[in-house]
Amino acid sequence: MDLLDLDKFEPKCEEGITKKVWWMNIGCEKIWNQGQTLLPHMTNKYEKETIAGTEQLCLLLAKKKDIVILQQRPEELLCDHLTSIGFTLPEIIIPKDTNQLDISQAILNDAYVMRYLKEAGSKSSLGLMPYCITKYEEDIAEAVNGKLYGTNSKIISWVNNKCTARQISQLAGLNMTEGYICNNIEEVLTAYNKLINGQIINKLVIKEPYGASGKGLLVVNNEREFKFFLRILKGKKINNFELIIEKWYDTILDINYQIFIKSDGTSYYIEPKNQIVNNSIYVGCDGLGKNNQLTGKQRTYFQTVAETVANVLYKQGYWGMASIDAIITKERGIIPILEINGRFSLSTYI
Repeated sequence: MDLLDLDKFEPKCEEGITKKVWWMNIGCEKIWNQGQTLLPHMTNKYEKETIAGTEQLCLLLAKKKDIVILQQRPEELLCDHLTSIGFTLPEIIIPKDTNQLDISQAILNDAYVMRYLKEAGSKSSLGLMPYCITKYEEDIAEAVNGKLYGTNSKIISWVNNKCTARQISQLAGLNMTEGYICNNIEEVLTAYNKLINGQIINKLVIKEPYGASGKGLLVVNNEREFKFFLRILKGKKINNFELIIEKWYDTILDINYQIFIKSDGTSYYIEPKNQIVNNSIYVGCDGLGKNNQLTGKQRTYFQTVAETVANVLYKQGYWGMASIDAIITKERGIIPILEINGRFSLSTYI
């Protein structure tokens, strides 16, 4: 499978860009949630180590002239392997304090790294390639005179809200999961009663507006579990919020497809990949072409949906990568938009 070459997209950011700076600021959902969590959250003590390993995917897209910022220096064995199979490694920079801070905040707090990037920007036109754009990446761009690969953080936050994906699906008349957007406890109760419709057990999923890799999701298997969730929600004493409550579907395939929207509104479609998902947690992906798991009609349909999404997002001021998760279900067929990620996804790198 060919790796993504962002040079071919020629968006506004690419005009005159001679050097790119890559880093993977996984966890931007925490910034968008603004500290508000409505669902039970488990702490993973290995999260930092997992992110530090995942961010090495930047090495697959960066070119020799580029800079990659990592939390940890990669193992020599990995570097040797990448070189042996034809990759040319970029310059690698490790900021201080990545154990205490998210990587973008660590970059901002490291005077040496900021000075180095500013000097690089004075010698060449600098394109900044974070995983996602929030206020911190905008601060970095302003300080080092770099050009971010995408639109502003306010629009990106709106795109990544899971409620936006439902609203776009409804606007476009697409097949959707049975579900509701809820803004208070009374609406949550009403949605639950409509979805279970008198059944003793009906598996549901409750979603916060922002979340990734299984975070911000709660699977409810029965009434007892729902009542437990409701007690937690009432204990938060928050009168107005956003939650999505949906019916759970057994899937035949979990799909990710992407579209890059250029600054002039034209777009570049990236073929679907099969997402390997374990209990709503992304594990990896593989190509669908080799296994012929999608029909020609299905492939055309996903492309048509991607173009529809691109048009809607561009009219709202969005340009950049849009990564769309979809499912093919046993019960409801193709649900072409489960969520829209207005950022790179792990599928972008592999």
